[in-house]
Parts: sequence; C-alpha cells; structure tokens
Amino acid sequence: MLLNLKNDEVISTMIAVKDLESEDNFLVFATKRGVVKRSALSNFSRINRNGKIAISFREDDELIAVRLTSGPRRYLDWYITCIINSIP
Repeated sequence: MLLNLKNDEVISTMIAVKDLESEDNFLVFATKRGVVKRSALSNFSRINRNGKIAISFREDDELIAVRLTSGPRRYLDWYITCIINSIP
C-alpha cells in the first residue's frame, strides 16, 4: 500500500512486529519538546486507506523516536535515555 504523505510529512520509523493483536506490547512516541505517548500496539492492527494519526503535536515540535515496548517501566527507562542523549 502506498501512503499519501503531505509535503511536510516523512516516515521516521519502521518497526517489524509479529503480532499486532498483542495486548502486552505498546508503541511509545517521544517528541523534541518532551511529549510522550504510549499506545497499545493493537490500536494499529486495522488502519484504513488514509492511514492513522498516531500522535499529534504542536507546529514547533517534531517526533524524535518511536520504540516498541512491553511495559511501563521499559518505556520510562528508554525515555529518560532519550532525554539524556538529546542534551547538547
């Protein structure tokens, strides 16, 4: 399936997944301004032709990373690492 991306949209991350219906797995999104969103992987099992908006953010923000995780503790550790690595 080809995606209809707008001019200012890019694909930043692709993640291979075996089971989209798993209730134990989550996608964690982090933005440059510190917004973090955790979504159940099962939310992405059925996507229509127009795609799916996984996270919305302000115009002056941008997605810096997406990770697959299996629980709240792991995503918190990963996010803290992201913040530390983004400090100049």
